[in-house]
Amino acid sequence: MKHSQSQYTKPSKPLLKKLLLPVAAVCAIFLAAEGFDLYEDYAQYRMETDPAFAQHHDRALSILHSRGYEVHDSDTDLHWARPVLEFEAYKGSLEYKIVMSYPDLNIIEERVDL
Repeated sequence: MKHSQSQYTKPSKPLLKKLLLPVAAVCAIFLAAEGFDLYEDYAQYRMETDPAFAQHHDRALSILHSRGYEVHDSDTDLHWARPVLEFEAYKGSLEYKIVMSYPDLNIIEERVDL
């Protein structure tokens, strides 16, 4: 009996190039996202370990209290890659989300939190 030869052929170079580009793009996006997460963690760490953090946070609370807000939650975050303080607060019967830049405490966002 005669054995037939294998039908396997090497993939062509254009096919490899077509597959390589999307794989490289996905890897680049993944690495960029992971890099941003590390930057975000580091920025929040730097903000929270700032010796003046407690003073800035207390000053932000007093600014919000003077505007009639009753703050019930606060957090650190990044907004457009800049450190911010985020607050959830009540004013009347509505809950608001307030984002203040850090350390200058300018209000960047102030909206009803639905």
